Amino acid sequence: MNQFIQKYEENITGTLSGWDRIVFRGTLRMLCFVDGMMGYLARVGVLLKDFGEHAQAMTGRLIAASLAAAEEAARPVKYLESAEIRKENVARDIAEGDGIHEGLICVLTCPWIDDFSKAQRLMDRMHAIRWPKVLDRVARRLNPAHGAMFRGLELSYYWSAYQTEWATDITFESSRTLAAIYPQLVRGAIASFVSRDVMRFLGKRPDRRYQGEVVSDYVDRPEGVRVKHVPFGNSLKVYDKGGSILRIETTINQPGTFRSYRVSENEPDGGKSWRPMRKGVADLHRRAEVSQQCNDRYSDALASLDTTTPLGTLAATVCRRVTKDGKRYRALRPWSDEDQKLLEILSDGTFAVNGFSNRDLACRLYRSASADPAQRARIASKVSYRLRILRAHGLIRKSPGQRRYHVTTKGRHIMTALCRSQHIMLQQLNATAA
Repeated sequence: MNQFIQKYEENITGTLSGWDRIVFRGTLRMLCFVDGMMGYLARVGVLLKDFGEHAQAMTGRLIAASLAAAEEAARPVKYLESAEIRKENVARDIAEGDGIHEGLICVLTCPWIDDFSKAQRLMDRMHAIRWPKVLDRVARRLNPAHGAMFRGLELSYYWSAYQTEWATDITFESSRTLAAIYPQLVRGAIASFVSRDVMRFLGKRPDRRYQGEVVSDYVDRPEGVRVKHVPFGNSLKVYDKGGSILRIETTINQPGTFRSYRVSENEPDGGKSWRPMRKGVADLHRRAEVSQQCNDRYSDALASLDTTTPLGTLAATVCRRVTKDGKRYRALRPWSDEDQKLLEILSDGTFAVNGFSNRDLACRLYRSASADPAQRARIASKVSYRLRILRAHGLIRKSPGQRRYHVTTKGRHIMTALCRSQHIMLQQLNATAA
């Protein structure tokens, strides 16, 4: 995020990050598996042959209590002709039309009531909210018959975040300043960010074992042109909101692809370790951290999409000889097979966090290298020479006291631009020029 802000700091007036959308789901875990349901039926004295009648009676209680709550609060009861109608949109329209900001909005009935919680939309304004307590109050509104239905049983809801959207808004001083760069950002994001880039944005290293699909698309909506990347069932998107706000948004539907430092639910007194993130609200703080990190990585990638400097000017800085410490080093040849492969390896994001060593590059550049020590020494010497060239051009830097290297900000900008230019079709260039 800092790289994007530094690049456009003259035109940015502020930033704000927080929850844009959280869809909560309450589950009675005791009733979600066979043994738990059998135990419940035994406690309330219902035989299996009578379960159908019991379920209908409980449903009747819920419907009657919900209608009574709507009548008491003077809120409408609306019948939906199809269960496919998006209930959230109906509830939002009624809330906006009646000026409802909290409390019961309406009661919706339809041929199949599948999830009342979709009619509620809660916003997180601070991380210290005691979510179970807050959501239990919501549950009593959504199911006012809970106490009567489960009298004598300690059945509490397990609250989970079915879907979350974490947004970062970057406010520009005017719509004109954002409009000057946004078209180039959109073109670069949709044409340049490949699958391994998107995986890196979401904190995942490119893995050949991953058999899923990474989809990127863009659409022109009333709010603005939106670019969206979808891997693992989660997504990253960017769009201009209100003309002067650049919004970057991470949506998490499958939190299990991320990690949370926590104890095991089976051993609450045990030690903490990195485990799959849960949908439960207990990991909501970690989901916020992960989402912000995704937004930061994406914004840094957007910062690498140069919106002002011509590619020829950018390439000219490294396509000529340089002198460093009295020694002359050759120019880079980005369109030669040798240098092109080197630049692509360094710009693909694999070494973005931990950097790379001579051996790392040797393994990627010379996969068929011999196991002979003399051969390995010759390869190491070749890689060292190429590292010196990159350092002389200011594209990489050496970590103090270590034999590891990192790509510089200048190097990331130049290598990203040069590598992506290799994959742009003539038709795309003509369209852009037009």
